[in-house]
Amino acid sequence: MPQKSLKKNAAFNFFKAFLTFAFPIITFPYASRVLLPQGIGKVTFANSIVSYFSIIANFGISDYAARGASRMRDDTFALNKFCKEILLLNSFTTAIAYILLFITWCTTQKLHDYSILIAFSSLNLLSNTIGMAWLYVSQEEFQYLTISSFFFHVISIIFLFVFVKTTDDVVYYMLFGIIIAVGPNIYNLFNIKKKINLFQKCTLEIKKHIKPTSVFFAMSVAASIYIMLDTVMLGFLTNDAEVGYYTAATKINKMVAGIFAAVTGVLLPRLTYYVEKKENERIQSLVEKSFSITILLVLPATAGLFLLANPLVLLFSGANYAPAIVPMKIMTPVIIMIAIASFTGTQLLPALGKEKISLYSYIIGATVNSTFNFIFIPKLGAAGAGIATVIAESLVTFTQTIYCFKMFNSKSLVHTILRNMAHAIIGTVIMSLCVLCILFFTTNTILQIALSIITGITVYAIFLHLIQNMFFRNICSAIKQKLPK
Repeated sequence: MPQKSLKKNAAFNFFKAFLTFAFPIITFPYASRVLLPQGIGKVTFANSIVSYFSIIANFGISDYAARGASRMRDDTFALNKFCKEILLLNSFTTAIAYILLFITWCTTQKLHDYSILIAFSSLNLLSNTIGMAWLYVSQEEFQYLTISSFFFHVISIIFLFVFVKTTDDVVYYMLFGIIIAVGPNIYNLFNIKKKINLFQKCTLEIKKHIKPTSVFFAMSVAASIYIMLDTVMLGFLTNDAEVGYYTAATKINKMVAGIFAAVTGVLLPRLTYYVEKKENERIQSLVEKSFSITILLVLPATAGLFLLANPLVLLFSGANYAPAIVPMKIMTPVIIMIAIASFTGTQLLPALGKEKISLYSYIIGATVNSTFNFIFIPKLGAAGAGIATVIAESLVTFTQTIYCFKMFNSKSLVHTILRNMAHAIIGTVIMSLCVLCILFFTTNTILQIALSIITGITVYAIFLHLIQNMFFRNICSAIKQKLPK
């Protein structure tokens, strides 16, 4: 199977992630003003509850299957057999997840108020199973995944503006999110026959997949505790409004972090392939480029969001969400942590067969996050949940990064990354001073955001150009080559 361009893969995956940023810029300001914090909080709480059962349904299969299918993409028979085994295993775990969700709903009185929302949200469990998105990832079909995602984003936004009109339309807002998540998976189902033959006769060996998927499952459980526990605990310990504030505070941060994670999100199939072929030089080259580019991009973006937290929350969510400003500022460092950890913990370590290191780091993060959530949430609400998340994410990222550096033990790799980190820090400081000047002399919210973004990008780019940063120059050269002469 011919290898696709990593640059194109990254570009398509970046655009797909950008959709999750661009569309909420249009939809969330509208929905947050119509449904108010209470309505947004209800939907977020229901999704958070279902997300735990989604982990059970997935059982670590997505990451494991993407890696396994990548190794077999040159062997059609083995790939068909593998996919059939994984689909049957995933169907079984999904059935268990639905049973456990029903039992939890029956035995938890508070969840009865969210019955319809939870029922619709649970459609994600089934769609993720039948969609087999991991197969398209293993085949590096990022163009297909991006186009499909764009199509259903457009449909969902039309649905939102047509049906969400009053504070009572919370169910329709939930369906808006379901279209985005479920639609592409249903489309995948109809196209799956073009990729594999699930009716191929073969001897199935499902048991052999249980042990390795269990490691990925444990990783998902541990990670989910410190990623989603804050929202669930806010729902139980405070109220829907506080959950709504926290949603507004984390919405932009998570979207931006997701975009950076998408840049390295295409690397697992390629890294796995290189590991299988023992091409160590290519592996180290990918690690060096990914770390350096991530650092160069994520540091100024994080600083910019911290400085623009006030106007962004007011524009994005409205004056009713002013209490979300402080939690958003607290949580901006999470963008850096997620961007780095998405490469080390989700791409690099699993590709190298070291997913247990990721598991240990997630266990540390889950333990710390749970402890600090119990301490801070009752006293500080959404801000307390933010503090706990920052501490947990920092420990997870630090643990994974230190292990990766020790594993490669390359002075040139460390030197290149540290040099680019120094460039990013100095450029970010200069950019931040310019943005502060704009915020000081400008009062209009939209003008503050627009001028700050344009000025910040321009100043930072000029700085990288003046110091002749190698990766910035490579990016500029690649862009020039694509432009018409």
